[in-house]
Amino acid sequence: MSQIDYSTPLSSLPLNGMEKKAEVFSGKEKWFKLWETLSKRPIVLTLVLLLAYRIIMVLVGVYTGDPITFVPTTEKDILVTGVLGLITLPMLWVWMLLTQKAIDSMNHRNSFVQEVTVLGYAKISEARDAATGEHLNRMGRYAGIIAQYLAKNPKYSSYVSPQYVQDILVAAPLHDVGKVGTSDAILSKKGPLTSEEFELMKMHTIIGGDLMAELERKIPYTTFYSLGREIAYHHHQRWDGTGYPNVLKVGGETVFFVQPGVGKPLRGEEIPLCARIVSLADVYDALRSRRCYKEPFSHETAKDIILQDRGKHFDPDVVDAFLAAESMILKVSKAFKDAGMRT
Repeated sequence: MSQIDYSTPLSSLPLNGMEKKAEVFSGKEKWFKLWETLSKRPIVLTLVLLLAYRIIMVLVGVYTGDPITFVPTTEKDILVTGVLGLITLPMLWVWMLLTQKAIDSMNHRNSFVQEVTVLGYAKISEARDAATGEHLNRMGRYAGIIAQYLAKNPKYSSYVSPQYVQDILVAAPLHDVGKVGTSDAILSKKGPLTSEEFELMKMHTIIGGDLMAELERKIPYTTFYSLGREIAYHHHQRWDGTGYPNVLKVGGETVFFVQPGVGKPLRGEEIPLCARIVSLADVYDALRSRRCYKEPFSHETAKDIILQDRGKHFDPDVVDAFLAAESMILKVSKAFKDAGMRT
């Protein structure tokens, strides 16, 4: 049988092949039923009205900066307060609805700004690195899938929310946005980098993290840029503490360095979870892709390399989520396949 809630119009019931039931109320009937129930309990009704009135008075006090301290004592005061409460209760309800509508509208605009930011900066980064191809599309989806499977782990279920999964899926392609500050000679070099070139390459983590931190300051009240900042700074950290950049606390602030001997890399759960996820997604896709210095590896070979680095380069929990999501990972790999990628 179909479920009918209190918002179902009575006039629509015959169209569903169902008879009207006495217990199914329209909106007005439902409020009347509530009033009828409360009117039989005058003490409860009085408390409800007093509470509604008090809430409005608190809101007025917050808005005006003048606390409202009136407390009804006489029978007349209680009656007047109850009537005012009856008037203000629907006003409070309307105010809550309008506030929620404004919040939803702001969230929609923020989401649009986020997507434009990702598209713009990711495309700039992509243009600087000719080997990228569909890398950004794939690894963003890999990160989102791994996060979804991590949410099934009780250790992360309260932290990895649907919003977190959405944020990491969209923010992950910005992991290398700092490469806008890396020279073309280094980005397009065929063959291994010298130690000096590698030190310059490592700076992309700090450049990208600083960029996302600035966006976070300019556009507050969103988790997206916070996640993007952590990913950009820390996607080259390693579980065993041998990654980069180095981190140093100075006067309560965090300062980043790539030169050895100043600060130290993060390790283990010091590394933000989003960066641990993106690290694996990025490495997996790099292994699967053709680069100017290597041929692509098969999925099985890439998986074996990741397993060998479980607990070294990669968070063991993230590796386990990757393995659990293997079929979904392969679907994404095939859907956004570059020329020359192996199965």
